[in-house]
Amino acid sequence: ERLEELSGHNCLAFSYFGKNLWHFKREGETVAIPVSGNISANDSMVLMASAQAGAGITMQPRYSAMPVIKAGGLVELLPAFTPQQMGIYGIYTSRQHMPAVLRSMLDFLVEWFAQQPNWQEEMD
Repeated sequence: ERLEELSGHNCLAFSYFGKNLWHFKREGETVAIPVSGNISANDSMVLMASAQAGAGITMQPRYSAMPVIKAGGLVELLPAFTPQQMGIYGIYTSRQHMPAVLRSMLDFLVEWFAQQPNWQEEMD
């Protein structure tokens, strides 16, 4: 029921993002909640499968968790609070000698996400 209660639970966290602190917006203010758990991974699906198996609580991207929640495999906790948002990044070796197909794909993704500001909500 309260964000602070997360500290008392086994929280399954991403290895490189939010492993020890989960950030939320509460009444316009950013709140950092210390968390710990016995599983960390750099793969969302590993954490989600662990949560489905009853290992603990995990923070997941809405677009991937919503189908599992709707199917009854997970329960959404604390829906009144907004977790810290993550960005989407295109990672490539170099801007020099970039293949045209890569440039086209990056341009397409930038345009698509700009035109679909609520793309995550479409999964609801």
